[in-house]
Amino acid sequence: MEGALRVMFMLPSRPGALAGWAALVFVVLLLLLASVGTASAECAWVLWEYESTPRSAQWRILRTYDGRTECAADHAKLMSPNSSWHSAYEPLTEDSVIHKLPTGGVVVKRALCVPGTIDPREPKEK
Repeated sequence: MEGALRVMFMLPSRPGALAGWAALVFVVLLLLLASVGTASAECAWVLWEYESTPRSAQWRILRTYDGRTECAADHAKLMSPNSSWHSAYEPLTEDSVIHKLPTGGVVVKRALCVPGTIDPREPKEK
């Protein structure tokens, strides 16, 4: 049976050679995982704005970026107390602000920085 498995999976017949194969597979898997992480960090990124008013709600793209770092920096500027969002709005969460209207309604704005492959307008699958 052992010989049949070696032939079926083309495993080496020398003692200890299987450990070499296992190490090679491990290294290849690590390299694949590392490349996936790098690809997502270096792909296009999008800074989205969500605005919800008593009458409507919509997403719009504020800006696109070549990398995550630039997108995150602009997101931080937008959410800083000195930004235009904070002049008429109050902080709600770390990425959203709220404005209470005299009529009792509210306007909520949210900023979201995500990879270009993600569209926050799409419904989430259950």
